[in-house]
Parts: sequence; C-alpha cells; structure tokens
Amino acid sequence: MPQQDDASVTDAQALPVEPAAAAAPAAAKSAKSPLPPSVVEAAVPGSFCAQVWRSVDGIHSAILAHPFLTGLADGSLDEAAFKFYVVQDSLYLREYGRALAQVASRAPRSDWTAFFSRSSLETCTVESGFHQEFLEHFGTSVAAETAATRASPNCRLYTSFLLATVHERAFYEGLAAVLPCFVVYLEVGKALQQRGSPHPLYQSWITKYGGPEFEGIVLQVVEMVNEVAAELGEAQAQRLVAAPEGSLMRQVLDASLQLAADHTPSRHRGPHGIAQMPWAAQLQSALAEAGIAADLQQRQPLQPEAVQEAALQHYLQHLQTAVQRRGASRLQHYFDCVRPECLEVAGYGMAPYLVELQG
Repeated sequence: MPQQDDASVTDAQALPVEPAAAAAPAAAKSAKSPLPPSVVEAAVPGSFCAQVWRSVDGIHSAILAHPFLTGLADGSLDEAAFKFYVVQDSLYLREYGRALAQVASRAPRSDWTAFFSRSSLETCTVESGFHQEFLEHFGTSVAAETAATRASPNCRLYTSFLLATVHERAFYEGLAAVLPCFVVYLEVGKALQQRGSPHPLYQSWITKYGGPEFEGIVLQVVEMVNEVAAELGEAQAQRLVAAPEGSLMRQVLDASLQLAADHTPSRHRGPHGIAQMPWAAQLQSALAEAGIAADLQQRQPLQPEAVQEAALQHYLQHLQTAVQRRGASRLQHYFDCVRPECLEVAGYGMAPYLVELQG
C-alpha cells in the first residue's frame, strides 16, 4: 500500500469499518488509565523511536484496553478465541517472515542483513513451535489448523500492506513497517507481565513476549530505525512519524488494532464464530448486526416493513458518521448540496430525476 498524504484519503476510506469502530470505546475508556512505563523510552530516551512511540499513546492505550488482552490477563478470555488468535497469528507470521526476508535483502549493512535473515527464519520456525505448543492444548497442530483455515480479512489486509511496503517503498519505509510488530508485542508483553494471568496457557504467552530474550531482539531493531532516521531528511522522517493520521506508523498500528478486533468474538457471534452457530442463531445474529432486535425463540412473525425500516435506520446512522469523517469531502458535498434529504428515513430513495427516467 503506497504511502498517502492526508489530502489523498478517499471517500471509500472514510466509510465505516467495523473493527475500528468496535475499538473506539476501548480507546475512550483506556484514556483514563495511565500507561505503564515504556521499554523503548527507557532504553533509548529522547530517540526517534521513543518520540514516535510517545506520539501513539492513544493507540497504545486502546490496544492495552482491548477485551482480548484484558481477558488474557484476568484469565476470562474464552479459549476458543485464543485458539482462533493462535491460528490466525500462524497465518500472519508466514507473510511477516516473507516481509522480514525482503527487508534483509535490501538492508544497507551486512550485519542488518544477517539479523533480519535470522529473524525471518525464526519467525517461520521458533514461532511456529511456540504456536504448536499452544495448539497441542486443543488436541490439534499448526499444520492441521492452517491447512483448514483462511486468513481473516484484517489479517490479509495487514499482511498485504506489509508486503507491498517492503517490496515497493524505500528501505527505510519497509523497516518502519515491520517495526510496530516487534515493539507492540514487547510493550504489551511487559505490561501484561506486571499483571500476570491465572490461566497457565495465557501466562505462557505473556512470559514469551515479556521476557528478556525478546526484549533484546526488539531493541536491536529500534536501534536500527534510530540510525536510519538520523540519516534521513526532514521530509523523509515525517513519513515515519505517527502524529499525522495518514503516516506510515499510524497506518500500521491502526491495522494492528483492527487485526486484534478479529480475535475477540462479538457479543452477537458467540465464541465459535457465526459459521458454527445454528441457522436460526445465524439469522438472529445477522439481524442484530443490522440493528434489528429479533427473538427467534418466540412464535411471532417478523414484519418485513419493520425489518426494512430498522435496517435503513441502521445504515443511515453509519452513513451520517461517514459523512462527518475527514476525507469525505465528496460525500459531504453530495449530502449537503445535492441530496440532503437522503440522510433521513423519510427522504431516502431514488433521486426524482431517476424516477422520471425510469417512468
């Protein structure tokens, strides 16, 4: 995905995205809680990476407040959700390993090439072994699960973004694209290490990413980024800084948060996903996602007109939110100047001139 300036955000990008929207309440809630001490800021205070990490406090807070991680820490996370995460993470790391290999091939120094080559190999071997240990708890294996599972939409978007960046952009942008995975896992691991988990499986995950070995690996990448940033011009460095919403770092971290939303089942879908629910529950879940409350256990017929109106109201609420988002200038112009009545249920419908043409 090529880097975009704020002005180049399209109307399509301004439309609602469910995982991001689901994460917003967590971000608002987490803003009240102080963040734990940052490993990166303590290791290299005042450095480029330390400043960048400080600039994404809001995203960091939202990640720590995510129900998947809070459930991991207090042990309440459904094991089915954790299994889903492990399988998706295995699929993700296959592509992440390829991204690291590409970074290695373009590194300007031989020791950096060696480092990222080792990291790519370990991503495909050591991490796979780590996931295998988890999946043995469920009586299955990485090979069996990944063969029968497709990457989730957000997983595909994230990995496609990473691979496009490391292949198509400059080395320093590819390096910046792979950095957040290292740093976020370290910072989250350290934060959760302070809490611990009563669930042995979840505690094993926390120990892995909060441990000194992983910290040493991450800080090597941080030092590389700091060195590269020191050699960049101001305009190039700004492409990596996370303050502007369209920057590379923020895009990667936002994608990471959206990916995390996949790992926590929604209140409607149940712990095993909609595909494993009975057909009636699937229908009820689909209606609920559209804002339509329906108890299919009751012998009361659904009124098509009521369903249609509720669905339309739900859609218009999302559309009104989209119109207010930055980058939705064409949507704003259309609904402010051309068809303002379309944002209301009573006025929604085909444009009058189209009705005449159809007649």
